[in-house]
Amino acid sequence: MLRSSIAVVIALFALAAVPALALGDAPEPSARLIPAPGSERQSQVLPPEITNCPSSAFCMWENNQYKGTQWTYSINSYPQNTWFYVGAGANDHASSFYNNRVHSTYINQNYPANGGQACLPSGEINENLTNYQWNNGDGANDSISAIYLANWNPC
Repeated sequence: MLRSSIAVVIALFALAAVPALALGDAPEPSARLIPAPGSERQSQVLPPEITNCPSSAFCMWENNQYKGTQWTYSINSYPQNTWFYVGAGANDHASSFYNNRVHSTYINQNYPANGGQACLPSGEINENLTNYQWNNGDGANDSISAIYLANWNPC
């Protein structure tokens, strides 16, 4: 009996040492998209083109200035507080976005989320990702693969 109890305790310690399956790195509250050298930070004035992004959603568009195919990620349809894949159609195709949520949204250039990432505060817009880079120096245009819909405001 003592021998089996010891074996159970050892097994539990071994399991505790193994990291849980993760869908990527934990979000970094300080991570931001960085203006590319020679470009200026964009205005945060909401253009009329993005009115079709519903409240409580993060929206991405295929082309700059909120044109082309739109992909919408709402808390009603996607999980919160975990990384998820943007889907085959949107993967590495977004050139503009709008975080029309009351909470922050993270984006990552990879899925699982282990590449450049950015924390987008509520209301953050970007009309042209060509002018931005990830926090690892890679270009941000056409490179979003994962999203994390936070239920708090870390950035």
